[in-house]
Amino acid sequence: MPKPKKFLPFNEVVSALLDNNTPFSPTYLHRFSDITPEDLAELKKVWPQVNPDRRAAVLEDLEE
Repeated sequence: MPKPKKFLPFNEVVSALLDNNTPFSPTYLHRFSDITPEDLAELKKVWPQVNPDRRAAVLEDLEE
């Protein structure tokens, strides 16, 4: 029986996006699906601070 997914607070996703010393884990990608308006607003605030290479990689991973 598969384990139920633990709720992942969006601020953890944001912290991971901003952490250039650690690869962005694909386990965070599901939090972009059906994103809440509040989480989207938070993402829009920090997105310009995310390393451009990381932004591109995240978008490529989401596309896959």
